[in-house]
Amino acid sequence: MVLLCSNAEGIYLSMLALVKAGDSCIVSTPCYQSLHSVAEALGTKVIKWNVKKGTDRWFFDLEELERYFQSHSPTLLVLNVPHNPTGAMMSQHDLDYVVGLCRKHNTWLFVDEMYRGLEDIGVPRLENACDVYPEKGISLGGLSKSFGLPGLRIGWIVSHNQHFISKILSLKDCKS
Repeated sequence: MVLLCSNAEGIYLSMLALVKAGDSCIVSTPCYQSLHSVAEALGTKVIKWNVKKGTDRWFFDLEELERYFQSHSPTLLVLNVPHNPTGAMMSQHDLDYVVGLCRKHNTWLFVDEMYRGLEDIGVPRLENACDVYPEKGISLGGLSKSFGLPGLRIGWIVSHNQHFISKILSLKDCKS
């Protein structure tokens, strides 16, 4: 199911639908500010999972992520892949591992895929989060980055979870 909205609205509606005061949320950082600040404003404990700098590339430390899952039992994991501003990418194997963690801990996965399509040449494109984790995966996309249309604030939220989509549609009616 696809919901058309501005990207900022998609983030806002998703956070309202998924987290509440007292929950914990892991967010890959650095990131677009509202990916963590909306959850913080709702009283959610945000654990920042910093992208690491290696000798020749930036990377997501999956062992550190697993420790965060074990110590915080997150309601939500927020990723930005391809990562802005570092360019860090996950392999499909790594994304599948992350989805396995989310399933094991009954955690929602929200992936900011705004830079999808701008992967380095030769780097395989990942499956969308909503497709690889149909029960609780959410993909955010839009036209402003990958399509070079920064003035058009047209985006979308995609999820196979009908309950989630119904909830954000209800919230959108109240917001718009």
